[in-house]
Amino acid sequence: MPINFEKLLSQKEYLNNVTSENEYKYTFDFIMRDGRSVPLIIFFDDFYPANLPFVSINEKTHIIPRIPHVLKSGTICFLDKEGIVWSDNPEDVLDFIFDRVENVLLENTPLLEFHKEFSYYFGSLTKIEVTWSMVSLGDEPEEISLVSTKNGPLLFLKRNEQSESFFKKQLNRNLSSQNLNKALYIPLE
Repeated sequence: MPINFEKLLSQKEYLNNVTSENEYKYTFDFIMRDGRSVPLIIFFDDFYPANLPFVSINEKTHIIPRIPHVLKSGTICFLDKEGIVWSDNPEDVLDFIFDRVENVLLENTPLLEFHKEFSYYFGSLTKIEVTWSMVSLGDEPEEISLVSTKNGPLLFLKRNEQSESFFKKQLNRNLSSQNLNKALYIPLE
């Protein structure tokens, strides 16, 4: 039996002004426990609650915050789906989803979360290119340089005499603005 998503959403006290855009897309105001209201969009499919819906901030009526787990598009990454067993009760799953969405929106440790997201992203890349580095590990972000060739990145280095001398001796080349780009060293965990 198909789920009446509009009815399901309208029954939730924390959702106001539920509007159907189509059979699977709904807009509404999400009222968080701190009293703030955030306009959201939810996208269901035929397999809900086995498949979780996508939840996104409505960018037409709200500025997308720069916080961890919220993409530039407004999509809220509220859960890593791997290893999760879902309830088959649509109401319970919806309550769980909005509890997680609220946790993302109210999170107050963004720096640590950005580092986790950054580490996860680069740890999941499949096409990895190896490059040299003459940058010592540190605790603070720092502007460095990236030496590139027509084949891609070659070397990360600090712009100092010692690094430039090493580069010239080892590769028998001089640094030039054509192969030198600004980069940012960001220490991770």
